[in-house]
Amino acid sequence: RAAFCEEAALLPKKVGQVSTEGIIWPCYEQALQDQEERVLQAALAGLAVLVRQRVLRRQSLETIASKVAPLLIHPSGIIRTRTLEVIASIGQQLSAVDQFVFVLPKLRPFLRFELLGLEALEDALAQPLSRRALKCALHRRPSGEALHEAILNRTPFLAAAAVEEAGESGDITAADLAALELLR
Repeated sequence: RAAFCEEAALLPKKVGQVSTEGIIWPCYEQALQDQEERVLQAALAGLAVLVRQRVLRRQSLETIASKVAPLLIHPSGIIRTRTLEVIASIGQQLSAVDQFVFVLPKLRPFLRFELLGLEALEDALAQPLSRRALKCALHRRPSGEALHEAILNRTPFLAAAAVEEAGESGDITAADLAALELLR
């Protein structure tokens, strides 16, 4: 899966915009949900290459930004860095107005403070999730059910229920709850 993500990014110039948006992008979208970090890293690296080729329309760039935005609070520094690279590649193709109107609203929930552009994005990132909270969500343990929904499906996170469950199992810390509230 990782090898595919690394190589598929080179196809858009050959297959064109329609095939890229209809066939290649959905493969990356699926890879962004992979539980293996190596695949996720390769998907993000491939997406950065894909975006830099300038074969995607603004609407597709906006969709990509919304799909990678939650990864800005991933516990892995490499994942966060690769996500920033994808967003920077998107920013290079859009005017400052388009960045402000179409991309920044997707990123705002994962930022500590308001930005006017993508230049200082790394400095504005909210605190990442802990590995324990992420594992709890990905493995769908009973205490992580609401957490799983909040992270993967971007549904509102019910902090009170999670605190009660976490009190019993100790899986979710207060810092994790603060980071997860950003997913509302």
